[in-house]
Amino acid sequence: MLMRRALLLVVFVSLASSLAHACSCSNPVPIQSNSRRYAGSAVFTARVVQLLGTAHARNGKRYAQRALAVVQRRYWGLPWYWPKVVVLDGGFLCNIELSDGDEYLVSGRRGLYGMLDVGGCSRTQPLKTAQIDVRALDGSRCAAPGGAIIGRVTQSNQNQQEESPVRNTALTFRDWNGAVYRTQSDQEVFEMLHLPAGPYALDSRFASGQYLFGGGEVTVGMCSGSLAHLNPYAVTGKIIPGIDQYTRVDLIGPHEELPRVKSAVIAPDGRFYFETVPPGEYDLVATVDLVGRNQWAKIKYPVRVRISDQSRNESFDFDPNLLPLTPIPVIVNSPDPSHPIPIEI
Repeated sequence: MLMRRALLLVVFVSLASSLAHACSCSNPVPIQSNSRRYAGSAVFTARVVQLLGTAHARNGKRYAQRALAVVQRRYWGLPWYWPKVVVLDGGFLCNIELSDGDEYLVSGRRGLYGMLDVGGCSRTQPLKTAQIDVRALDGSRCAAPGGAIIGRVTQSNQNQQEESPVRNTALTFRDWNGAVYRTQSDQEVFEMLHLPAGPYALDSRFASGQYLFGGGEVTVGMCSGSLAHLNPYAVTGKIIPGIDQYTRVDLIGPHEELPRVKSAVIAPDGRFYFETVPPGEYDLVATVDLVGRNQWAKIKYPVRVRISDQSRNESFDFDPNLLPLTPIPVIVNSPDPSHPIPIEI
């Protein structure tokens, strides 16, 4: 009897020492061995074999925040002598739920006493949705010359609760010089390999009533992740690319009884999109942050926007020469760093 209790204690300690907190959020860096973010991590795949604690059913499957899982493939950071059975814990930070029978790609930070912490933004997720990371783990795609962008195209389903892939989609990216790079997604992801370093903006116009939001930043010798999302729109237009983080675009009704329209989404390529607009007449106004002055400048477009039940997918592109000029202060480098040169554009 004493021998049996000792054996149970050893098994319990082994499981506890392999505790993992599985949680994913908005970490945009794919799992790759040459990334500092994952240099000290343990990366492996594991299949859930038993849910722990309170479980519930959804869409015909059972979920829980904790689960026993069996390690399938070890990439790095999880030595051979570690127990093959681990505990995955969804934790309280992201409140991730684990599915019975699913296989997960796990990345974890090794803590004291051999514990694995894969909470926070570890990118731990079901293997079937981790194809960006799986391709980055290959290594050859991320290697120089240049860097790579690997991404997925998704859209929300009808109840807005889950994302579904948009397959076989043609995509056009442009670098900061306007050079065009084209690619197409397959059944899972899209890839652009060996690109010069720098930012890449995705052309957002997709189809009548639909736009894509996404982009990417390339680093030499690294894979960058890009999530392109397909969205509906009712009204679109264009501002100057690159100033989206300093600008807000609004449709403002002349009468108080008109419903308020949410500010437009501004894509990296400079196009703005209003996803839903109630029928009525509106003024189209761009509000620009005058960086360095703690001031905002409002630019009213020289047209009244009229939306009816029949008018949708409207596009308002204007000649910038027809709009009033607004001074925007910038600071340029000076031979004497103590005396910056202010210039108004």
